[in-house]
Amino acid sequence: MDSRKDKFVRINYQPELQRTEYQQKSFLHSFVLEIKANKLAIAAVIFLMVIFVAVLLAPLSPYDPDKMDVVHKLQPPGNGHLFGTDNLGRDYFTRALYGGRVSLQVGFFSMLVTIIFGTVWGTISGFAGGIVDVIMMRIVDIMMSIPSFLLLIILNAFIAPGLFTMVFIISIFAWMGVARIVRAETMSLKERDFILASRCLGEKKRNIIWFHIIPNMIPTVIVAASISIANAILTESSLSFLGFGVQLPMSSWGNMLQGAQAHVLDRPYLAVFPGIFILLTVLSFHVLGDVLRKTFERG
Repeated sequence: MDSRKDKFVRINYQPELQRTEYQQKSFLHSFVLEIKANKLAIAAVIFLMVIFVAVLLAPLSPYDPDKMDVVHKLQPPGNGHLFGTDNLGRDYFTRALYGGRVSLQVGFFSMLVTIIFGTVWGTISGFAGGIVDVIMMRIVDIMMSIPSFLLLIILNAFIAPGLFTMVFIISIFAWMGVARIVRAETMSLKERDFILASRCLGEKKRNIIWFHIIPNMIPTVIVAASISIANAILTESSLSFLGFGVQLPMSSWGNMLQGAQAHVLDRPYLAVFPGIFILLTVLSFHVLGDVLRKTFERG
């Protein structure tokens, strides 16, 4: 009996593996074509590449982002300072680079936590069904009904501020949307023939989830991840702007905007530069998410 089962698995699943490899190559090709056909997507990719390289090379800047020089405060762009200086004489371009590091790190790590937890929660809920699904999804509904931004501010007031605090707080209220999407995808996948065949062969439920369900929803998860990064960056910037996020002297695009409020009329560039970085970064991730969605739909 075991030998016949192994033979069945080899005959029926090996072609699937070959097709999966082909689909991966086809997806990359389609993704590149989709970007080439969309000028906005090309601009988004170029901008994100420039930002990533710039923030990685931020230590090469000749200026210390936290060094104050009040003699040369509020200098306009130029004269050795590409973006000018802030109200404490710190090089604004250098602070923007280090601020980009913080914002992108918060976005990336928040996305990881959100995607991992949301995927696990949604997969278990959708695959288990019944009372388990009802209880898990009611928890999601309750979490989604909470005014998250207000609670983010309250939590941040009681927890020591910092990078990982921001990641934790943002992730708490960001995973529910991913869980709902993954649950719907799981409920569709578990009725497919290859899942039913795995069940008939006596494969364990956890193996079906980890080796069949989750790999087949990777396209959906990737799209959700790109949107999650953008939302996390926007949330972090909003909290930092209100003074509840990353604390000084560490810079982020959000608290740079906060510091620019007092000089928005006489030194508008202090608000323009971090504002443009936030806008273009969030927009670029949304554009890439849309391109990924179209690529998977045409799949």
